[in-house]
Amino acid sequence: MSKLPREPDLDRLRDTPPSLITVGPNLPLHRIYKRGGDYPTLWNTFRQFGPLSRFDHHLTNEKNEPFLQNRGILYAASDVPTAVAEYFQRNRRRINRFRHRPWLASFTLPVELQLLDLTDTFCVRVGASMKLMNGPFSHAQRWSQGFYDAYSDIHGLYYASSLTNRTAIALYERADTADLFPSNTRLHRALADPVLHKPLMIVAQEIGYRFI
Repeated sequence: MSKLPREPDLDRLRDTPPSLITVGPNLPLHRIYKRGGDYPTLWNTFRQFGPLSRFDHHLTNEKNEPFLQNRGILYAASDVPTAVAEYFQRNRRRINRFRHRPWLASFTLPVELQLLDLTDTFCVRVGASMKLMNGPFSHAQRWSQGFYDAYSDIHGLYYASSLTNRTAIALYERADTADLFPSNTRLHRALADPVLHKPLMIVAQEIGYRFI
């Protein structure tokens, strides 16, 4: 069984050329974000409180706890089922359309971004493995911190969701420019909107999540 070191060797990372993939206007993206609860965001803002999720590159404080900082992250997926699966995975795989006021945004980026490609042999070459996608969050967070520090030109990460094996991305705050997000989204509605009730039921059946 392949192992995932707790954290990367920064010298090895810096000595290994990164595998890059360009994403841009032709890639449809979907993300679910919360407008309520602790640390709400908007569809086009980066979460600066962390680390919380898999590839959060945030630092921790002196008590090894997450905190509000300049580092920010934004997650998206190439299809709605993956976005739903990723967002609700730690909610006992239940789609709760009301808690923390989740919204769905679908859009394409008007600019090109350079992402670190974690879908090829790069992970092996730097001493990691595909367990980055399905291993402990704490390990993946340290590796993401290493990627962020070693490759100053990358805008984020391109990877396969451990839940659906479909494309997902994590954007670092260094990708955030005035031109990053389109002025209009293709779809932008609250999950509690009656218009999304039937589509979300279909998604729930596809990914095997409970629907509330």
